[in-house]
Amino acid sequence: MDCLDGVSVFVAVSQCGSFSAAAEKLGLSKSTVSEQVSRLEKRIGARLLQRSTRAVTLTEAGRAYLCQIDDVLDRVQRAEKAAQAEATEPRGPLRISAPGPFAWTHLAPLLPEFMDRHPDIRIELQVTTEVVDLVSSGFDLALRLCTNNDPNAIMRQLGKTHMIMVAAPELLKKFQAPESPSDLRVWPCLINTTYPKPTTWTFRSGEREERANFSPALVANSIEVLHRLALAGSGAALIGEYAVIDDLRAGRLVRLLPDWDIGDIPVLAIYPDNRRISIKVRTFVDFLAQRLKLDTLVQT
Repeated sequence: MDCLDGVSVFVAVSQCGSFSAAAEKLGLSKSTVSEQVSRLEKRIGARLLQRSTRAVTLTEAGRAYLCQIDDVLDRVQRAEKAAQAEATEPRGPLRISAPGPFAWTHLAPLLPEFMDRHPDIRIELQVTTEVVDLVSSGFDLALRLCTNNDPNAIMRQLGKTHMIMVAAPELLKKFQAPESPSDLRVWPCLINTTYPKPTTWTFRSGEREERANFSPALVANSIEVLHRLALAGSGAALIGEYAVIDDLRAGRLVRLLPDWDIGDIPVLAIYPDNRRISIKVRTFVDFLAQRLKLDTLVQT
């Protein structure tokens, strides 16, 4: 049984001096008020109220009990108000998991604006290549560039990023520039194991469709590693355009097969399916959806 069951009713009766007045104040029936007080007295093992036809007064035990619980009820009320405020106003810690390149290129530039708008929200950002378990790890939100494969989470697509093949210019001195996806068979390829079917990709050019099977020179589960190796000339990498846009513009990387389309990867906000999304999570996701314009940011 709840240890606070009947306590607030008892306090109301002691303040009002009658069961009828307390019932009216609480919006309960007189019988309900009387029953709750009786259950409380039974649980405690002492009579708290002295009933008479004229009034209801506190017993010695009732006065001692009321003195002790006043502070407890005040704390409970303050705790309830704090919880209600957090449920209606964006505030408190917001734990976010995000992949490194996306955090650096797109998330970090937006955080100062969000923090200025919502000073009562404290961002706790963890940059990681791992797909974290939101519930067991205590995250409110994860940002991922992949398809959602978590049945216990809900998602909202914030945008998408175009996938492209890139290589360092010096690698084009060793290998002839591919004219079709099948030409990549002789190229050293750097493969991201976090992608679905990482060694097989379907390319499209107009009405043409061609499937390429890569023989990887290296596999890794980190975009950062593949990016660095591509810059070093270790191989061609299939990577999100957002992560290499500056290198393409500076000439440090070159896009291969520019006339062939590989497809897009969605940018997702993923949060636990707890039926009710907290307002701080909703506020942050709405902000990102409004401010992220990946389709325009990655065009070369």
